[in-house]
Amino acid sequence: MNEPVLKSVELTKLYPPMRKGVVGIRDLIDTFKKRRGRIRALNKVTFDVQAGEVFGLLGPNGAGKTTFCKIIADLVIPTSGNAYVLGHDVIKEHRKIVGKMIAVFGGEIAMWGVFAWRMSVYRNLKFIANLWKIPSSELEKRISFALEVLDLEDKRDEWYQKLSGGTQQKLYLALPLIVQAPMILLDEPTIRVDVMTRREMHEIIRERLCRELGCGVLLTTHNMGEAERVCDRVAILSHGEIVEMGTPKEISERLGEDNFEDAFVKAVGTVPKDMDMGSFGSGRTRGTGGGGRGGGFRGFR
Repeated sequence: MNEPVLKSVELTKLYPPMRKGVVGIRDLIDTFKKRRGRIRALNKVTFDVQAGEVFGLLGPNGAGKTTFCKIIADLVIPTSGNAYVLGHDVIKEHRKIVGKMIAVFGGEIAMWGVFAWRMSVYRNLKFIANLWKIPSSELEKRISFALEVLDLEDKRDEWYQKLSGGTQQKLYLALPLIVQAPMILLDEPTIRVDVMTRREMHEIIRERLCRELGCGVLLTTHNMGEAERVCDRVAILSHGEIVEMGTPKEISERLGEDNFEDAFVKAVGTVPKDMDMGSFGSGRTRGTGGGGRGGGFRGFR
């Protein structure tokens, strides 16, 4: 088997508990009295993603999906374990991964979006291409390719702010189509789009990014139908640990369920309210570009 585009080895992340009192005075007192407990966001998460594969990372809110994505995008430093992109450590060999991975976070694009609102779609995409140092001989070809694949050629000269919310979301797929990095991280890429647009995006991810360009894709989603339709394999996280891994069909059969959504619910069980790690942003972090649940992209530039 070829070297995976992404490999996670016992990746673990512990966050300090939420601060108490004014400017953390009570925390300071607790520190002197006893060692404070820490909150486990990830615990020994191990899997790999192969070239040409869509690997789904699934789990309820607070399961650790976004923490994992932030570590892979070099926005959060893990407590222990390692993660590699094409054999390079994402923390220790950060600069060697330049151009080999792009991360697209599909949340609040209005707040964290990489696109300039009062610029045309074309000028925005040209900026991205120049940022990534796409050769001038390839630049126009890749922009045209992305617009053709996304069926947005008629929006080429339209201001980004005039696009509908769904079209803005769809345009985020232009980033990996232009950059064509071997490893692509897509965090909830189809959030807020209609059914038809979602199916178009599924086709682009599977057939264009994976099959045609040979990229490896790590995709997070809360839509189990999407996971079944798009992902070759999935890992289900619960309380920061992988509780199931395999194809959606294999997991459903292993858990004795006809429906993958029912299998997912059985795998994760009931998630305690106090286990929600989605709001934790403390700890050792790097940068802000595209971080958090906001939209935007992170591409090691």
